[in-house]
Amino acid sequence: MSDAAIEPQAQALDHIQKAESYKKLGLNAQVQHELWEAQRLDPAVVRDARYQALLSGATADLEQVQLLRTPQRVGAIMLFVNTAIGLLTLLLLLAANEAQSIDRSMVIAPIVSLFIGVNLWRGKPKWQQYTVIWAIIGLVVGGISAAVDGSIVDLLMQLAFSGSLLLLLVGTASRGRMIASIVLYAVGYIGLFFVLVALVVLYALAGGA
Repeated sequence: MSDAAIEPQAQALDHIQKAESYKKLGLNAQVQHELWEAQRLDPAVVRDARYQALLSGATADLEQVQLLRTPQRVGAIMLFVNTAIGLLTLLLLLAANEAQSIDRSMVIAPIVSLFIGVNLWRGKPKWQQYTVIWAIIGLVVGGISAAVDGSIVDLLMQLAFSGSLLLLLVGTASRGRMIASIVLYAVGYIGLFFVLVALVVLYALAGGA
């Protein structure tokens, strides 16, 4: 075999070695790039067992990332809406001269939801776990607080908010789970919030009359 033929093969194998290194670091997009370079230099490399194993693994990993991307984006939107609802609640309390009813958690929670939502939208892997942890913390703290205060509506809203995120982001992603999560969020969280706002407004109008 001539030196001219050996050189592309050696370069292709060098790219496979780089791909193996990137695989250990979890950089699947770079793995795909190195494999493409290896195939470009030496088309016969596709028969190499190392190439086939890397290609199969990288393809599966990228498919998994794409499978999780939609639920992550939906979860981020839920967190953004939660931030908006939190800010709207603060504005309504201030407008009603109920500033004394505002506690620290009502200010911090929207900020945390916004921060987590931005990173979840960007698809950072760890932030899906952080979102789940945030949902569990909200379920425990918010649920206990609502139960102690005897606020059934607040308790139901917290159950719907945390439950929708857990349903969406825990376990195997599927279209059915995503739809159920969105319905739970829309009806149990957003729906109850606006029902509560409407009742408060009607009560204020009735009192004013």
